[in-house]
Amino acid sequence: MTENTEQQTPAESENSLGEIIEKLQADRWTWSNFYRRPKFWIAAIMVVLAFLLGRELVRHQQESISSTELGRSLELVSTETRWVNKEVTPYRVKIVPSVTFTVHNKGNRSIGNLKFVGIFMFADSGEQMSDGVTPLMPGAVEPGETTDKITINALYGYSATSKAAFLHNKDKWKPIKVRILAQTSAGFAPLGVVPVRQVIEGIEGDINEEEAGEMDERMQKALKLGESLQVLDAESRWEDKVVTRNQAVIVPVIRFRLKNTGDAPLHNLILKGVFEFEEDGRQLTVGEAEALTEPLGPGKVSDEIALKGEFGYSASSKAAFVHNRADWKPVKVRVLARSRQSGDALLGIFPISREIEGVKVKYRSSGG
Repeated sequence: MTENTEQQTPAESENSLGEIIEKLQADRWTWSNFYRRPKFWIAAIMVVLAFLLGRELVRHQQESISSTELGRSLELVSTETRWVNKEVTPYRVKIVPSVTFTVHNKGNRSIGNLKFVGIFMFADSGEQMSDGVTPLMPGAVEPGETTDKITINALYGYSATSKAAFLHNKDKWKPIKVRILAQTSAGFAPLGVVPVRQVIEGIEGDINEEEAGEMDERMQKALKLGESLQVLDAESRWEDKVVTRNQAVIVPVIRFRLKNTGDAPLHNLILKGVFEFEEDGRQLTVGEAEALTEPLGPGKVSDEIALKGEFGYSASSKAAFVHNRADWKPVKVRVLARSRQSGDALLGIFPISREIEGVKVKYRSSGG
């Protein structure tokens, strides 16, 4: 029997082995270059991001709570309503309805990303008067937990010449109620409707007509006092409160004289300076002084009066204040006066200069 076998010569075997090695090297070069291509890495990153996004969506769906479950889980524990100050000046008072409450989580799931909305409505017609909303709560409300007190103030309300004027017209007030809702990313859930009491901040309990009349009379006297006084020669600067080797504390001061422009003598007044930041009206400090211990007749001008703030700025030295003048926030002062029989009368609002006691250089309030 003849066998058809082919035997490779040593030269042919060597050539075949070389081809295999060359092919492997070529494949290695191809994959190596493939990994170096930007498209490969972009595709890989997209796959990873898609995986992470999908996992996050699944987790969010598992953790999110529906508006129906939200309403079943939260209940109002306590509520308190009244009218609070929004703006109070010697000439006008604005008050808005307010509700303060606590909420209990009676469900079995933690509730996060939570805030509350108050819809203030006229009780008889249901027409919306105003609304208010709380900031997002900083943490979750755990099962069985009761929140701290939460307050919602309406954006709009009523205005009058004084709080006493509200009380005089109390019978004409339209009853107000507030609907409280909880809100998450899933939507809103109503928690309840509460009537707003006709109680005004700063006037505790019921007040009779006689007391309301006295309050109104004090306000009218304040208006007359304000019309009878004129501020003259107002100057302001920052003066030393504490100066040591390592610290300097300066406070705002305004100095002025008063002219009696009325038709009756004035005496025994209390003057108050309310120092505030110009940009947002936040109070920096307050200063008070007694004035006109001797009667000031009509047309007469008083001696110099100084109102000095209790608090101010602190630095390592006075030179540090000058070096950091660009960081100073402009300050203004509201000058108020009152007598023993009147409320506060606004005499004027004045800017506080950037002059510092003992420093000759002056800087304009614009920061230039």
